[in-house]
Parts: sequence; structure tokens; C-alpha cells
Amino acid sequence: MLPPLVADANIAFSVVRFLRSQGIDVVYSREQGWQHYQDKDILANAHSMNRFVLTHDSDFGRLAIDRNQPITGIIHLRPGARPSSEVISDLQELLEMEVDWTPPLIAVYRCRTFTDSQTLAKELQLTSFSWQSEITHIFI
Repeated sequence: MLPPLVADANIAFSVVRFLRSQGIDVVYSREQGWQHYQDKDILANAHSMNRFVLTHDSDFGRLAIDRNQPITGIIHLRPGARPSSEVISDLQELLEMEVDWTPPLIAVYRCRTFTDSQTLAKELQLTSFSWQSEITHIFI
């Protein structure tokens, strides 16, 4: 089971609808009128609501890692710009996995080409490589 989520505006509504049909508690940023908010504001809202951000956007990870913005969690679905049906298929697989979602956590899903956190940091184009020791990073 996934934790409570805030779905970023780049997540298709059909994906949100699927998650809700599976019993996942999802706040959709577009329904909240947050589609024009900056990522840092969406991340702050999600954190204040004790929710993970579901996104295709690596900027959330940069905010958490480079700028030390407090997070509850981030689920980064890679790669982005894929048909909703593929994203839903990935999420079906993720729902079947046993994952410890204890915050704070950054989870990168479908990140099959990354062998370690330094490779991910390079891919995310982080300006500095300094993982916060209190944030758990998993590559699913």
C-alpha cells in the first residue's frame, strides 16, 4: 500500500483516478488549484499534510537534497512523458511490492539504469552531492 499522496500536476488524472480506485488517499494538485505553484510550495504543502509527493519531476529531489527542504517523502516515477497506461501498470507493480514507506524517504521507481546514489545524483544534475543522512533513498 502506498502512503497518502499529493499528486503533482504532471501526473495524469487517469493515474490519480486509478490510485483512488485502489484505496490510495490522493490529493491532486490540479484539483487544489496548485498547478501553477512552484515545486517548493507543493513540497511544503505535502509535508505540512504529512503526504508524499508523486511526480515525474526530478526537481523535488533536488529541493530535498540540495536545498534541504523538509519532506515527508517523494515518489519519483521515471521516466516521465509516458502514456498513462504505462504509468498505471508501473503503479500496479509498485502496489504489489512490500516497501517500508517510513518518512523521510525518496523513492525512485523504474530507475533501472542507476546502480548507485552517485549515478542518480549525476542524472538528477544535483549541484552538490550530499545526501541528508536522515532521508532514506530507495531505487525500485
